[in-house]
Order: sequence, then C-alpha cells, then structure tokens
Amino acid sequence: MMLKRLFILFIFTLVMPFNAFAASEIGKTVFARGVTTAETVDGVVRVIANDAPVYEGETLTTGEKSFVVIEFVDGTRMSLRPNTIFQLEKFSKEKEVADVHLFTGGLRASTGEISKHNPDGFKLHAKDTVTVIRDAEFDVRLCEEDCDKEAKQYQDQKGQVTLVVGRVAQVKGSLTITDKSNDTRIAVTGAPLYEGDVLQSGEDAYAVLAFRDHGRITLQAETTFKIDALNFDATKPHDGEAFFDLIEGGLRALTGAIGKQDKEDYKVNTPVATIGIRGTGFDLICVGNCVKPETTKTKQTAILSIGDGLYASVWKGAIVITTEKGQLILNKGGVVIVPDRDSDPKLLPNTPPFLDNNPAPRPDLVSVDHDNLFATFPIKQYRLGLFFALYRGHLTTMDEGEKRLDLGREEASSFDVNADGILVRLDRVPDLLREDPYFKAIDEDFWTKYDNLD
Repeated sequence: MMLKRLFILFIFTLVMPFNAFAASEIGKTVFARGVTTAETVDGVVRVIANDAPVYEGETLTTGEKSFVVIEFVDGTRMSLRPNTIFQLEKFSKEKEVADVHLFTGGLRASTGEISKHNPDGFKLHAKDTVTVIRDAEFDVRLCEEDCDKEAKQYQDQKGQVTLVVGRVAQVKGSLTITDKSNDTRIAVTGAPLYEGDVLQSGEDAYAVLAFRDHGRITLQAETTFKIDALNFDATKPHDGEAFFDLIEGGLRALTGAIGKQDKEDYKVNTPVATIGIRGTGFDLICVGNCVKPETTKTKQTAILSIGDGLYASVWKGAIVITTEKGQLILNKGGVVIVPDRDSDPKLLPNTPPFLDNNPAPRPDLVSVDHDNLFATFPIKQYRLGLFFALYRGHLTTMDEGEKRLDLGREEASSFDVNADGILVRLDRVPDLLREDPYFKAIDEDFWTKYDNLD
C-alpha cells in the first residue's frame, strides 16, 4: 500500500505545472536516501531526490530512515535526519536574511555567506526559542522518547572540552575578531573569545570583555588587543594564567582570580613595557612611539601636548611596570608615561584629561551576569528537549522570556520544551549529537558508508 501511494505521488510530481514552484530557487539536494517530500505554501507536494531544486517557503519532510543533504545558494549546507519537518520560510542571499523553522527531528548545518556577512541575518525557530546563527557549524535536535533510547548506545561520554576563555559582555560600535587561522568575524554581545584571538575596535567604539576567572577588560576605540593565553579552572583557581598584548590603543582592566596567588600569572605586554599586577584595576593607553610602525592600524598621533608613548594609571591596587631600564611600582592614583622602550617611566603630577574623561566605561562599573556567560549544567534527560551543539562560530538562543544564552566552539545547550522551559548551557557536547550518523552525512566522505545506517 505504501509503495502504491509513493508511486502516485511520484506521478503527481511529473505532471504538476511548473508555476507551482514559482518561488525563488534557493538551493538543491546533493544527496538523498529514502523518501523526502517538499510542500509549497499552497499545499503542493513533490518527492525530491538527488540534484532536485529547493525553493523558498517550502517545508521539507524526511521519512523513516530517510535523510537528505542540501546545499544552498550562499554556501550553507544542511543534513536533515529522519523524521524531520523543516520549513525554509525565508532565504535570500541578496538580502542576507534567512528564517527557518524546525518542527520535528534535527539537522546539522554549516552556514555560508548570509550568516558570515550579517551577524543577525540567519535565524532558526524551534518550539518557543529563536536562535541567531553566526557563521557556524552546529547540530540541533528536538528530542522525544527516541533520544533517551538512542543515548544509551553512547555510554562512554567524552570529557568536557573548554575552549571559550571569555565573552564579549557589552559592545558599542564595531568590533572584529581575527583568530589563529587568520579568519575574521564580526563580534556582537555574547561573542566567544579564544586564546590567540586578536580584537580590533572601531572608531567611537568600545567593548567590555568578561573572562572565566571574573576578570574584565574594556577595550577603547581604535584598539588592537590580543589574548595570548588564558587558562582557568574554577576547581583550581590558583593555577590559572592570563597573558595579553596591548598592540595599540587603550584598555581598562579589572583583574579576577588569576594572579591573586601568584602575581606572575597575569601580565599585559605592550611594545615598550610589561605590566604586572598587585590585585588591580588600571588603565593603559599606547599611542605614537609606543606602537610598532609595522603593526599600527590607526593613527600614530600624540595625545594633546603631553607627548606620546605608553600611559598607565591605577584606580585600584597597584601595578608593576617593567621596562629595559628597570621596574616601577605604581599605586592607586598614580599616573606615568613611558615615552619609548629605551626610556624610564615618568610620573605625571596630574591625571591627563583623556584618562579622567574616558568615554569607555570602567569594567568594574558594568553589570555582567557571569553565571549566564559561563555556568554549565549536566544533562539530566533528553526527553522533550531542544538541544544545540556548536563546533564553529557563535549561536545565541533566546526564549519567550527573552533569556539569552550564547554558545562558542565545543559548547552545547538544552531547552526544556515543557511550559516551564529552562534554557541552560551544558557541561559537554552530547555524543547523541556529535556522533549522530545522519548528521555526519553532511560530509561527502561519509556518503560512501551510508549503507551502514539502520
């Protein structure tokens, strides 16, 4: 009986008038197994196989033990697992916008130009949540009873991987981040930070960065800043280390747990001096002779008539300024200038106006929900849950109460789809998602082995 129905449906697609698909073609299937149907907003249904066009507005449905891989015009690729219902409500490369809906099942996606060029342009709706997808590779799955059963085959859960060392807690204006691979991304509030990231703030911009150890740094306008290393384990708070580079511009720093036990574990390097701490809040501005000519990206100009170099001021605790000439301990209220790498630090009698009237906020005066940025929870169950796992990029999920949760690489989240739904970050990526064979079908190398699927 089932075969007869499929045959009738297949014949129907052959004789259907073309104008049923007058919507924009937005991609095509590059691999399919089993039965997948596409339904237009007018209720016209067709069976799609390999190399079939996909149109804006269609709802795709995969059958039992069926899956399909789709490549979209902007380079996005998706693998839809069995028993998935997924709607492509909006998808426009030209307008840099995509709105998609997951009703049942799950998918793995590697997004393309839309999410790369427009940080808020790609949205995925599922149950009572909206997730903004920013240049990401990720899994999403709506679980019912089947997930609990499937999870039992993954008894040896992989250990927790912590790659995210901080997040952008607040940003005004433009902020870009270039990673170790020299890939640049547009940063928004909640953006994850990693070792090796180089951050560049734009004109009239600032960004407040929050780190795992409760430390914070505000980047001023036209600043280039690098996270050399940051290692922190909340269960061993005295074993961490944090090393930063102020390449150009200015910052305002509030130290956290790192450095409280061993002051050598926290340093900010500049082209003319190295800054150590004594339990501290301090400001640094590096301009003119402080900046290496080959690295400057903004203006090398003197500040007012005082001169240029490295300015340092302390508003809490003390810092240690080390140059090739020696060391100077600067206490709260003190201000110095280091004109260049061959000069001694010089105490200034008064705080210059550009330090007193800094438009970038002191980080200790900014409200930061540290638990929301970094807290994790173990998986209790899969039944009636929405799960995300992220392998590249940045995801921001918001529920109806406008609670916001951000994910970076190797992070996962769950949302209880019951009436009292709870949105939390998980302590590890579930193997149920990472090892899902249908999700792996997004990789062309996998297609030669797909016959092993049940």
